[in-house]
Amino acid sequence: MRAIKGIDVSVHQGKIDWKKVKADGIEFAIIRCGFGSDIPEQDDSRFEANVAGCEENEIPWGTYLYSYATNLTEAESEVKHTLRLLEGKTALYPIYIDMEDADGYKRKHNVSDAMCVDICLRFCEEMTKAGYYAGVYANKDLLENRINHAQLK
Repeated sequence: MRAIKGIDVSVHQGKIDWKKVKADGIEFAIIRCGFGSDIPEQDDSRFEANVAGCEENEIPWGTYLYSYATNLTEAESEVKHTLRLLEGKTALYPIYIDMEDADGYKRKHNVSDAMCVDICLRFCEEMTKAGYYAGVYANKDLLENRINHAQLK
């Protein structure tokens, strides 16, 4: 198996020189499309430009939405958010839900491990129904200690 080199980008990286990214040997990008519920102010302001940059430089891309869902109703809004931003685009890599809790939001709102699994399953099921490959974007600690990753298979 050959390892491939990719990057994760969002508004936090600023304007990206995608031609240089390609020249540096990057073979794919996972681009943040936004965070939380389907509110346009929560779209990643660099998503459209990053997708265009990838496509202009023939870099396949996928995307992720940083989740703030605390229940299935909010998860449905996050599904709508992601699908709205994907409309008219062709992602060649998966669509992910990012379940990391960097700011402690899920912990502060007492989101149970079981609910985290349910949110992941709902998001992935809906992305699959829409014709995309789907996955969960999370660090090892979260997958091993918070989310029962065996239930996500």
